[in-house]
Amino acid sequence: MRKITRKILGPLAVLAMALGVGLSVAKTKDIKKVEALPEVGTYTITGKDTLAQTGVVPTGSSASLVETYGTSKQMTSGNSQTVTLTGYGCTKITQITLSACSNAKGGAGNFTYSLDGGNTYTDIIATAAFNTDSWNGAWSTTYVPIVKAVDIVVSDSATLILKVAATANSLYVESYALTWEEIVPEELISLTMNKSTATMQVGDEEVFSVAPTPASASASVSWSSSNGTVASVDSTGKVTANSIGLATITATSTVKASVTATVDITVVAAKYYDLAAAGDLMFGATYTIATDSAVGFGMNNDVVSTTVIGYYSATYNLTSLRHSPSTMLLSLEMGTVADSFAFKILNGNKVGEYLTLNKNDNYLQTSLTKNDAALWTISFSGDDAVIKNVTYNTRTIRYNTAYPRFAAYTTGQTAVQLFVDSVTKTAANAANSYANDVMNGVGAGANKKCGAIKTVLDNGYSRLSTTAQGIFDSSSEELFVNARARRAYLEAWVAANPPAPVRYVDRNNNSIAAAVAIGVIGLTAMFGYYFLTKKKRLA
Repeated sequence: MRKITRKILGPLAVLAMALGVGLSVAKTKDIKKVEALPEVGTYTITGKDTLAQTGVVPTGSSASLVETYGTSKQMTSGNSQTVTLTGYGCTKITQITLSACSNAKGGAGNFTYSLDGGNTYTDIIATAAFNTDSWNGAWSTTYVPIVKAVDIVVSDSATLILKVAATANSLYVESYALTWEEIVPEELISLTMNKSTATMQVGDEEVFSVAPTPASASASVSWSSSNGTVASVDSTGKVTANSIGLATITATSTVKASVTATVDITVVAAKYYDLAAAGDLMFGATYTIATDSAVGFGMNNDVVSTTVIGYYSATYNLTSLRHSPSTMLLSLEMGTVADSFAFKILNGNKVGEYLTLNKNDNYLQTSLTKNDAALWTISFSGDDAVIKNVTYNTRTIRYNTAYPRFAAYTTGQTAVQLFVDSVTKTAANAANSYANDVMNGVGAGANKKCGAIKTVLDNGYSRLSTTAQGIFDSSSEELFVNARARRAYLEAWVAANPPAPVRYVDRNNNSIAAAVAIGVIGLTAMFGYYFLTKKKRLA
C-alpha cells in the first residue's frame, strides 16, 4: 500500500512543487526591482558656465551649468549655480556629493532640486550657514565633500535640476557627484498633467508636462490639440496661444495608448500695462515694475534669492508692458508716513506681503507688515520712476544688468519704469483701499498716538480724488461707515487732548519768567550789599 501511495503521491508532490515554484516565479516578475549596481558620475566646473564630465553617467545624458555670479565657482549673497541634467530617465539618485567651501567670514545658503524643470524646488539642504551640520559643521576655505543621501526617482523623460543658492557671502562649489542606479520601469497606470486648466493670452507660450503613476513608469507621450487655430502644441508640450477661444491639449502615452491626460486652455486677448506718470499714482490700483532692457519684476518663483527680486524677459515698448505669467503685480497702498506709499504683492508665493528693505544695503525683500522700511516715495524723471525707500532714503529700486536682479542701490545700475493696469485705476478702488487702511492698516495702530495717526490719515484723504472722497464720505457700506466713525473718533480725541508741545512751551515761558525774577532779586541784593559797605567805609 505504501509503495502504491509513493508511486501515486510522489509525482503529484513533484508537480505541486513545480507549480509552487512557477507561481513564486510569476509573482516575483510582478515586483520591479533595481536592476543595476550604483554608478557615480561627476560634473566638475572648469570655467564660467562650463562643466567637465568624469565617471559613469547614463548613456545619452547631458549637463549644463548657469552661474549668476561673475566669478566661476563662487556665489555671493543672492547668486546661484544651477546644473540641469537631461537623459537621467529611469534612474534613481541615491547620493549627491558637493565639493564645496566657504570664506572665513561667512557663507550660507541652500541646496535644492527640481524635476521636470518646474518652479517648485525641494530642499536637499535647507537655508543654513556653512558651519552648521546641514553643511560642513565648520567654516572651510578649502574644498571639502558635502555628502547628502537622497531618494530621487527620475521618470524616463524628466529633467533633473540641481541648484545651490547663497544667502550670505560666500559659498563656493567646484563639482557635483551623483550616485545613481538604473531602474526597470513599472507598468504605466495613469498620467497626471501639471495643470487641469490654464488661461493664456494671445501670443503666450507655456510648457506643460505629465507625471506617471507609478513614478518609475514611462512618461513618454505624444501631444495633440483639439483646436490648433486657438492653441497649438509641439512635441515637447509647449503650447502657443494663437487666437481667442477654447482648446483641449492631450498627452497620450507612447507605451500605452489608452492612457492620456488633458488640460483645457482658454485663450484671451493680451493684457497690457500702461507707462505710469505722477498723475497715475492711486491707492488700490495695480502696478508692476520693469526696465527698458525688456526685463520685468519676476514673481516669487523667479526670485534670485530671499534678498533680491528676480527678473523675466518682458514684451516691452516705450508706452506699455505686456502681461506675462511671471509678472509680479503690486497694489499701491497708503504709507504710514505722510506722502509715502507701500507696495503690496498680489500674486505668486508672497501674496499679501510688502516690498521692504530690512537694512541699509542692496537687499530688496518682503515683510508681512507695513513697517517703516516698507515705505517708499515715488517721483518721476522723464519716463523713469524714482522709487526711494523712506527709512534708507539714499536707496532706490533699480535693475542690475551685471548680476541680473532688482534690488535697492545708492548709485548706478539701470533705472526702472512703473506700469499701471489702467482698468484698476478707479475712484472706487482708491476709496476702498483708503477705508481698509483706516480700519485694518494705518488707522488700526492709533493706540497712544492718535494725533500722529490722524495726521497720516488726513494726508491720505487729501491724496484721494474728489470722486473717491465722495465715495468714502457717503457710502453706506459697512467698511466705509466704520472707517468714518474711526476718523471721527480720532478727530474728537485730538480736539479733547491738545498736543503736548503747547503745554511744554507754557512751562518754558513760566520757567523763563521765574529765572528773570530770581535774577532781578539777586542783582538788587548785591547792589544793596555794595551800597551799605561803601557807606560804612565813608563813615
